[in-house]
Amino acid sequence: MLLALGTFLLFGLPIRGLEISSDAKVLSLSSLAGHYAATMKGSDARYFEQTGKMVSGDFLHTFDKDGLAQIGYPISDEMTDGGLTVQYFERARMEYHAEMAGTDAEVQLSRLGAQFASPDGFPRVPSFAAAPGNAYIPETGHSLATPFLEYWSSHGGVEMFGYPISEAITQDGLYVQWFERARMEYHPELKGTEWEVQLTQLGSIAYGNATGIASAQATPSGGDNTGMLDQESKLLALVNSKRAEAGIMPLTAITPLVQVAHGRSSDMAQRNYFSHVSPEGRTFLDILHERNIGFGFAGETIAFNNATPDQTVQLAMDTFMNSPSHRAILLDPQFDYAGVGFVVGGNGQSYFTVIVIRK
Repeated sequence: MLLALGTFLLFGLPIRGLEISSDAKVLSLSSLAGHYAATMKGSDARYFEQTGKMVSGDFLHTFDKDGLAQIGYPISDEMTDGGLTVQYFERARMEYHAEMAGTDAEVQLSRLGAQFASPDGFPRVPSFAAAPGNAYIPETGHSLATPFLEYWSSHGGVEMFGYPISEAITQDGLYVQWFERARMEYHPELKGTEWEVQLTQLGSIAYGNATGIASAQATPSGGDNTGMLDQESKLLALVNSKRAEAGIMPLTAITPLVQVAHGRSSDMAQRNYFSHVSPEGRTFLDILHERNIGFGFAGETIAFNNATPDQTVQLAMDTFMNSPSHRAILLDPQFDYAGVGFVVGGNGQSYFTVIVIRK
């Protein structure tokens, strides 16, 4: 069973020292970036070592045209579904339409956004005159505004994503907008980078539903006003249970930390790395400062595993508690606020981030 963890602890404000635990076992996946595929000689096919899947023919041509950021890595082989040949990728599902052979519609992206958005749909908005950074889409009765309008326009528009089927809303602790074939997420902690707007891994969710892998989709939590998912609430409850056993006050979840922790897990899952430092050299401390989240002390613990849905949270907790450095951070009485982030990446790997602070 694959698992990895890491810890990052900051003492004091202003910064007086930095400690990265020597016994933390950090498995970095960033070395795979930039070498995402190996083309097989003499064939129109490519093997992706990150997920162990092959993409070939028209699906490969579509992948090369649309790009990794929009499609994600392949997570299934080609298969037949509803009379169509399909293949699942992290952010999309490709369909081959033989009746459209020789046209641009020969390979189409499934309408996963329409499939997974609200079953009751979203209310339309009154039409209005277009203005810079804001447009009305009459086909679906919704608006598009910065930053999603710019991303939609510059990354393939209606052909790639379809029309918007919601307004921009807050969901799962993120600012998002639904489209016929996608859901876009805004990540302010990555403002100014190519990852400021990202696509939700709807392909992973759809593949999980199609194969019975429930871990491919996070479960929204009921009644938690911090916006935490069930898996995040469960992990925090396990941490607080251990703190109670040690006679330590529980950690209180607050929305800003939950959003930062979820963003950290999402970024690692979507960009296929595992580290306290992003590919741009940013840490959770940079994000806390950018969001004006004040603290006297701060710590971060991260973990990932590929356990089954009913085991993944407990395994993350066990790996934390079995590591002296991680246990020390999570059971440190100086910390009083926390945020927990849980995201499932491609190939079913679960990423956990726990950020703790003292005001």
